[in-house]
Amino acid sequence: MSRGEKGPQQWMASASQAAEAVYRKFLSDVVEAHVAQDREGIEIGEKTKKKVEEGQYADPRAVRLMTVSGKGGYSPDPERAKVYARFQNVTLLDHLLSVTRGAMILYGFDQMSRNPEMDPHLLQKRLSVVGALGFSHDLDKDLGLIRDASLEIEAVAERMERYGIDKFLKGYGVELTASQVRYLIEKVESSQAHRHASDDLPPREFEPIPLYVRLADKLDGAWLSSDPETGGFAGVIRRLKKDQSCLHTDLLTAWKPVRMFDPHHPFLLDELQRWLSVFSLRMTGIPPLIEVHQDGHLFMLLPELQYEEIVKRALNTLGNRLPFDLELDVSGPGVPSLYNAQPSHERLSLFVREEMEQKQFSDLFKVKRFLMDELTDPLDELLSEIGLQPRWSPKGTNALVSIYPSLKDIETADLEWLYMAAHLAMLLNLKIDAKAKDDIPTYQQREQKLLSILAESPPEWISRIEIEASRRTITALWATALAAEDSEIVEAIWGDDEGLLKNWLEGDEERPGFNRFIKGDNTSIQEDVFHHFNQLLLNVRVVTKDESAKGRCLFTNEPVDFKQKINKSYGLYEINISAFSGRDNRPETLTSERSHTNLGNVSIAEHKLRAEVHKKQGGKKDGVPALISSPTTSGLFGGLAITDDRAMGAMSLYDLNRLEIKKGKVIKGAEIYHGRHRMARL
Repeated sequence: MSRGEKGPQQWMASASQAAEAVYRKFLSDVVEAHVAQDREGIEIGEKTKKKVEEGQYADPRAVRLMTVSGKGGYSPDPERAKVYARFQNVTLLDHLLSVTRGAMILYGFDQMSRNPEMDPHLLQKRLSVVGALGFSHDLDKDLGLIRDASLEIEAVAERMERYGIDKFLKGYGVELTASQVRYLIEKVESSQAHRHASDDLPPREFEPIPLYVRLADKLDGAWLSSDPETGGFAGVIRRLKKDQSCLHTDLLTAWKPVRMFDPHHPFLLDELQRWLSVFSLRMTGIPPLIEVHQDGHLFMLLPELQYEEIVKRALNTLGNRLPFDLELDVSGPGVPSLYNAQPSHERLSLFVREEMEQKQFSDLFKVKRFLMDELTDPLDELLSEIGLQPRWSPKGTNALVSIYPSLKDIETADLEWLYMAAHLAMLLNLKIDAKAKDDIPTYQQREQKLLSILAESPPEWISRIEIEASRRTITALWATALAAEDSEIVEAIWGDDEGLLKNWLEGDEERPGFNRFIKGDNTSIQEDVFHHFNQLLLNVRVVTKDESAKGRCLFTNEPVDFKQKINKSYGLYEINISAFSGRDNRPETLTSERSHTNLGNVSIAEHKLRAEVHKKQGGKKDGVPALISSPTTSGLFGGLAITDDRAMGAMSLYDLNRLEIKKGKVIKGAEIYHGRHRMARL
């Protein structure tokens, strides 16, 4: 390759960027601005209409092109019903956008493969015509005409204006008459070609475009067809390999299918689909030809040449991005435990200030309830100068009560002192599963070391507290109050160089730190997730590492180490531990009070991911996780223009049906084509 010439990676990236840019503008200028405003249904009242116009209300009527069949569906006509029965049911809007995307990618990549130095502005100009023609090729269906009926020029002109297609083309410096557009539409259907001679032929550069639209239409039809030979993956691949009409590059004809069925882990499948799509685009410049996930069924067509590397990177990223980060659990007696990571002093400090949930923070300051009356006055006097006088939880029957059930009325400047107290209280009371030979400071040793730094004995009202965990919590607050008046204490306890908390957590040359003994199953979980999905991708029987294990996963019934039981610290969404159930190989004696719930690592990852999604989305705590569907990437190259999403939007049934536009999510029309969405209540 001589200097100045573009290599495959460069021109492929250029072709993809051009197609994405034009398609995004098409969605904005045509679909959102015009198609989504063309509604059909019961006429709405003037009051509602005014709210819709003012942006206060979503139009309750259906987008008209979503009420027309693109393929499949129902028809009262027996002959048409037979044809429809051979195809999956999709709306005309979905079919038109699928063909539009498909034709843009096919044309852009084919043209750039032949001329890598092609002017990007010229390519975008031609892609605008591809988009206009792809969206208009089924005007007969849009107009309700019978097959092979003649298109009238007036009807073509009306639709171009109604959908803003003429303005869209002008934005790229293209002007086509209705007669020229009809001429190009008729060339898409070989049986219709040259039915009407245009008064003035379109520019010659646009003459090949109908061939790419025709191929995209055939590919979408093949994918939606139920015929075992000409439909589905086999039909799409066969059509690409045999079609000689327009393609000049093998890059668009070699695809490898992904077929996966894993109904127990739909959220993991969603994430895997997203990363496969991302790496397909990054490595080849092409999004997957097909990518559809429906309730645990994943279908994808990936570029065959880079298939292995795409899959490998996607699986690695899936494992590394699982939400297994540092976590805190405070047990019933008020004893904190850390899980899933071995943080540094700096990392734990950040965790306390920015990542802990309100309940976890409050739990760190729990003391025995019977101490509340005798502690209130001295704590008020001790802490009022730094704004941390007790707030106490409302009275109840629990044995423990939090000094700070809420942080809402604490001044921002005072919160820093509370963060420092929480950090100290956590490590003073932190449960460490270590042996005596590990030489980890005991609770008593930690308390004495802290007192030696403070260089004074605690007040008598603290010393007489016999409940050790409660005394250490109050001691942490006392130490914080002293630190507020002495910067040397701050450095000695919380300092980043040789502070007490840093030494306890990270250790030194003489003894290991607390963080060495923090347990976490994230590494083994990542390995098992990789192993599980790799087997599904290879289309082999899924087996666990130890098929003879005595435990059974609550969800999949796969063999699990009987000792691998979950507890509430796992933070799994709506998964409760239990001592009794009817599952085989599960302890279920009526006299046992010990909980024992086994989960396989892949199910742990699945429900951990659900918990993370639910935390972001919000919703009822007692909502049962449902099977989910991500329909936004259906059709050809469905990931075009939406492959950079970082977090999939989750739309509940309430979100999907409400109309008043307030805080939250409301579907108004074309949002579904801009990003991946999970459609279900979590």
